[in-house]
Amino acid sequence: AEGEFFLAPAAAAFSDTSDENLASMIQGVKAGTPWRQIVDQHLQSAQPWLHQIIRSPKRNRFLADLLPDRSGTALDIGCGYGQMTLPLLAANWQVVSLDPSENRLRFVQAASRQEQPNGNAAFICADYLDTHFQTRFDLCLCIGVLEWVGTFQSQVSPMDRQRAFLRKVRQELAPKGTLIIGIENRLGLKYLLGCPDDHIGVADIACLPGALANRIWHERTGQILTSYTYSQAELKALLGEAGFDEVEFFAALPDYKLTDELIPLSDQGSVFNAGMLSGELFRPEHNGYDGSILPSEFQDRLQGTYASLAMQSIAHHFAPSFFVRAK
Repeated sequence: AEGEFFLAPAAAAFSDTSDENLASMIQGVKAGTPWRQIVDQHLQSAQPWLHQIIRSPKRNRFLADLLPDRSGTALDIGCGYGQMTLPLLAANWQVVSLDPSENRLRFVQAASRQEQPNGNAAFICADYLDTHFQTRFDLCLCIGVLEWVGTFQSQVSPMDRQRAFLRKVRQELAPKGTLIIGIENRLGLKYLLGCPDDHIGVADIACLPGALANRIWHERTGQILTSYTYSQAELKALLGEAGFDEVEFFAALPDYKLTDELIPLSDQGSVFNAGMLSGELFRPEHNGYDGSILPSEFQDRLQGTYASLAMQSIAHHFAPSFFVRAK
């Protein structure tokens, strides 16, 4: 129901700041301090990368280009700090915000009540794969989530769990419903040139094919690799297996987290290739693990290699991140 908070927290969930810090932030918002001011006070100096991801308007800029024409019911899976939930509420969507972290979700609830007191929102603290919805959604957002779906569990292989996740989303979308995914490209050029992966913080592993990446990771750490990203072709195949018939890709520069440019990859990526060949589309890229700007020498290597790939009309396959719109 509107305003309801359902609590069935997962046994483990991703944490990007301490529970104590989040509890203090929630208390401040409930006391009436504007939520943006609270985020600035608690994170701007202590965790500048997290602060950018929460506060930058680049985080949800893609919504203006990719949302359906009409509002309706939306499911925001892994809603984080409400970066997508809040603008959806402002655009008159009925939103279910779902996150396995109770404190993060309570922050979103407090911020939404402050910003959209009449907004139609409900909050579910759970693992998405442990839920079942009678509602069929017009929109499902999966921004920075699919790659983490196999983590914090040991029941099935991480990649099988990702497949189950996509099948479940397809079943819980309305017949003409839309799924929007934001995710890194396994073959992103910066990763192939040695930039650390955004999820494990190590270079030259996650960009490899899944089985090989897992074997090397296990040999190095004794652990199973649980976070997987995909190339454009791999991701299109996964979505097709899940029942999505229409799949559109968009390159996000410098990445989907903080997007400056969103480039459709239709027509064999012609716009992306032309822009990289001329240099007009190149944007300095950063380490997605901690937000640090990559060195100037690395940027030169990136730009030169993009141009070489663009001459062969294949640079779009090596974009750093994708947004995907699937139906």
